[in-house]
Amino acid sequence: MAIPTAQELNEKIVFQTKSGARNAVKRTAETLTTVCTVFARITANGGRVEETTQGNEAIIQSYEIWIRHDSRVTGFQQILWGTKRLLMLGPPVKVTDGNNRPWMLIQAEETTES
Repeated sequence: MAIPTAQELNEKIVFQTKSGARNAVKRTAETLTTVCTVFARITANGGRVEETTQGNEAIIQSYEIWIRHDSRVTGFQQILWGTKRLLMLGPPVKVTDGNNRPWMLIQAEETTES
């Protein structure tokens, strides 16, 4: 869990929020809004396989994400990293390094079904 250097922030990620509106038949039309685009250091932590209720398998990969502090980032957003959609496991943790620079540590997961 070492704080990254600026050169290690080499992955471009996008933070998005979901919003939806109910229509007359109470169906929700989901829209995604981009909040911000930042550079990050992403480290794969490991994964697991779980069975779903339909008998399929869900493959879950967890990631540790470090970004420079950005007040627009909250725990209610999802992260797009290339073609991957990552969901945050909790709110970002603010960390201050030895030079008094603020960082954010985010734990996230990607789930795919097979």
